[in-house]
Amino acid sequence: MRNCLNCIRLIREGDMNTSKYFSRLLVLILMIEPFLLSWNNPVLAQSANTNTKLDSTQQPPPPLPSSIVKFIPYDDPPVALSNITVEYPDSAQEAGISGTVVVQAFIDQDGIVKEVLPRESIPGLDEAAMDAVKKTRFRPAKKNGMPVGVWISIPIHFTITN
Repeated sequence: MRNCLNCIRLIREGDMNTSKYFSRLLVLILMIEPFLLSWNNPVLAQSANTNTKLDSTQQPPPPLPSSIVKFIPYDDPPVALSNITVEYPDSAQEAGISGTVVVQAFIDQDGIVKEVLPRESIPGLDEAAMDAVKKTRFRPAKKNGMPVGVWISIPIHFTITN
Protein backbone atom coordinates (compact mmCIF):
# COMPACT_ATOMS: atom_id res chain seq x y z
CA MET A 1 0.00 0.00 0.00
CA ARG A 2 2.83 2.38 0.86
CA ASN A 3 4.46 1.61 -2.50
CA CYS A 4 1.19 2.51 -4.22
CA LEU A 5 0.95 5.83 -2.37
CA ASN A 6 4.54 6.62 -3.31
CA CYS A 7 3.66 6.01 -6.98
CA ILE A 8 0.75 8.45 -6.75
CA ARG A 9 3.00 11.09 -5.15
CA LEU A 10 5.67 10.63 -7.83
CA ILE A 11 3.12 11.00 -10.65
CA ARG A 12 1.78 14.22 -9.10
CA GLU A 13 5.32 15.57 -8.86
CA GLY A 14 6.03 14.54 -12.46
CA ASP A 15 8.84 12.13 -11.51
CA MET A 16 7.20 8.96 -12.83
CA ASN A 17 5.37 8.24 -16.05
CA THR A 18 1.83 6.92 -15.91
CA SER A 19 2.42 3.54 -17.56
CA LYS A 20 5.08 2.62 -15.00
CA TYR A 21 2.68 3.59 -12.21
CA PHE A 22 -0.14 1.49 -13.61
CA SER A 23 2.06 -1.56 -14.03
CA ARG A 24 3.16 -1.27 -10.38
CA LEU A 25 -0.43 -0.75 -9.27
CA LEU A 26 -1.60 -3.78 -11.25
CA VAL A 27 1.05 -5.98 -9.66
CA LEU A 28 0.03 -4.74 -6.21
CA ILE A 29 -3.66 -5.39 -6.86
CA LEU A 30 -2.98 -8.89 -8.16
CA MET A 31 -0.94 -9.63 -5.03
CA ILE A 32 -3.64 -8.54 -2.59
CA GLU A 33 -6.76 -9.55 -4.57
CA PRO A 34 -7.35 -12.87 -2.76
CA PHE A 35 -7.21 -11.11 0.59
CA LEU A 36 -9.57 -8.33 -0.50
CA LEU A 37 -12.09 -10.85 -1.78
CA SER A 38 -11.96 -12.90 1.40
CA TRP A 39 -12.21 -10.05 3.88
CA ASN A 40 -15.74 -10.85 5.14
CA ASN A 41 -16.22 -14.28 3.61
CA PRO A 42 -14.82 -17.18 5.67
CA VAL A 43 -15.10 -19.63 2.76
CA LEU A 44 -13.01 -17.41 0.50
CA ALA A 45 -10.67 -16.60 3.38
CA GLN A 46 -9.98 -20.32 3.75
CA SER A 47 -9.07 -20.67 0.07
CA ALA A 48 -7.07 -17.41 -0.03
CA ASN A 49 -4.83 -18.52 2.81
CA THR A 50 -2.36 -20.82 1.07
CA ASN A 51 -0.80 -21.99 4.36
CA THR A 52 -4.07 -23.56 5.54
CA LYS A 53 -4.74 -27.13 4.52
CA LEU A 54 -8.22 -28.57 4.58
CA ASP A 55 -8.60 -31.84 6.41
CA SER A 56 -11.45 -34.21 7.13
CA THR A 57 -11.94 -32.92 10.69
CA GLN A 58 -13.00 -29.44 9.60
CA GLN A 59 -16.72 -28.78 9.29
CA PRO A 60 -18.03 -27.30 6.05
CA PRO A 61 -19.47 -23.77 6.26
CA PRO A 62 -23.17 -23.53 7.15
CA PRO A 63 -25.54 -23.57 4.18
CA LEU A 64 -26.95 -20.34 2.84
CA PRO A 65 -30.52 -19.48 3.89
CA SER A 66 -33.18 -21.22 1.82
CA SER A 67 -34.38 -17.92 0.48
CA ILE A 68 -32.29 -14.87 -0.09
CA VAL A 69 -34.22 -11.63 0.08
CA LYS A 70 -33.66 -9.48 -2.97
CA PHE A 71 -34.87 -6.05 -3.93
CA ILE A 72 -37.61 -5.97 -6.55
CA PRO A 73 -38.32 -2.46 -7.86
CA TYR A 74 -41.86 -1.12 -7.68
CA ASP A 75 -43.72 2.16 -8.15
CA ASP A 76 -46.42 1.69 -5.49
CA PRO A 77 -45.73 -0.31 -2.32
CA PRO A 78 -48.01 -3.03 -1.01
CA VAL A 79 -50.57 -1.84 1.55
CA ALA A 80 -52.25 -3.93 4.24
CA LEU A 81 -56.01 -4.15 3.63
CA SER A 82 -56.61 -4.22 7.40
CA ASN A 83 -54.62 -3.59 10.56
CA ILE A 84 -52.05 -6.26 11.34
CA THR A 85 -53.47 -7.97 14.43
CA VAL A 86 -50.79 -9.36 16.72
CA GLU A 87 -51.45 -11.73 19.58
CA TYR A 88 -48.95 -10.85 22.33
CA PRO A 89 -47.69 -14.15 23.80
CA ASP A 90 -48.65 -14.49 27.51
CA SER A 91 -45.24 -15.94 28.35
CA ALA A 92 -43.50 -12.91 26.80
CA GLN A 93 -45.78 -10.48 28.65
CA GLU A 94 -45.20 -12.24 31.97
CA ALA A 95 -41.44 -12.20 31.35
CA GLY A 96 -41.59 -8.47 30.55
CA ILE A 97 -40.37 -8.92 26.99
CA SER A 98 -41.26 -6.02 24.71
CA GLY A 99 -39.81 -4.27 21.69
CA THR A 100 -40.04 -4.24 17.91
CA VAL A 101 -39.62 -7.28 15.68
CA VAL A 102 -38.94 -6.48 12.03
CA VAL A 103 -40.32 -9.12 9.68
CA GLN A 104 -39.23 -9.47 6.06
CA ALA A 105 -42.21 -10.64 4.01
CA PHE A 106 -42.71 -11.61 0.38
CA ILE A 107 -46.08 -10.41 -0.85
CA ASP A 108 -47.04 -11.90 -4.20
CA GLN A 109 -48.90 -10.22 -7.09
CA ASP A 110 -52.24 -11.27 -5.53
CA GLY A 111 -51.44 -9.61 -2.19
CA ILE A 112 -50.87 -12.89 -0.34
CA VAL A 113 -47.95 -13.27 2.04
CA LYS A 114 -45.96 -16.22 0.71
CA GLU A 115 -42.88 -16.16 2.94
CA VAL A 116 -41.77 -14.43 6.14
CA LEU A 117 -38.36 -14.19 7.77
CA PRO A 118 -37.34 -12.46 10.98
CA ARG A 119 -35.02 -9.57 10.13
CA GLU A 120 -34.62 -8.04 13.59
CA SER A 121 -35.38 -10.70 16.13
CA ILE A 122 -36.59 -10.72 19.75
CA PRO A 123 -36.75 -14.25 21.17
CA GLY A 124 -40.26 -14.98 22.41
CA LEU A 125 -41.90 -12.51 20.03
CA ASP A 126 -40.70 -13.59 16.57
CA GLU A 127 -43.29 -16.31 15.97
CA ALA A 128 -46.19 -14.07 17.00
CA ALA A 129 -44.99 -11.30 14.68
CA MET A 130 -44.51 -13.67 11.74
CA ASP A 131 -47.91 -15.33 12.32
CA ALA A 132 -49.63 -11.92 12.36
CA VAL A 133 -48.02 -10.90 9.07
CA LYS A 134 -48.86 -14.27 7.45
CA LYS A 135 -52.58 -13.78 8.25
CA THR A 136 -52.73 -10.27 6.72
CA ARG A 137 -53.92 -9.61 3.15
CA PHE A 138 -52.35 -6.79 1.15
CA ARG A 139 -53.07 -4.68 -1.89
CA PRO A 140 -50.11 -5.80 -4.05
CA ALA A 141 -47.24 -3.58 -5.09
CA LYS A 142 -47.35 -2.20 -8.62
CA LYS A 143 -44.70 -1.64 -11.24
CA ASN A 144 -45.81 0.23 -14.39
CA GLY A 145 -49.44 -0.25 -13.32
CA MET A 146 -49.11 -4.05 -13.06
CA PRO A 147 -49.15 -5.98 -9.75
CA VAL A 148 -45.79 -7.49 -8.78
CA GLY A 149 -44.52 -9.64 -5.95
CA VAL A 150 -42.06 -7.86 -3.67
CA TRP A 151 -40.16 -8.22 -0.39
CA ILE A 152 -40.94 -5.62 2.27
CA SER A 153 -39.90 -5.01 5.87
CA ILE A 154 -42.71 -4.75 8.40
CA PRO A 155 -42.05 -3.58 11.97
CA ILE A 156 -44.27 -5.21 14.61
CA HIS A 157 -44.35 -3.37 17.94
CA PHE A 158 -44.90 -5.20 21.23
CA THR A 159 -45.67 -2.94 24.18
CA ILE A 160 -46.60 -4.15 27.65
CA THR A 161 -49.73 -2.44 28.96
CA ASN A 162 -50.70 -2.48 32.63
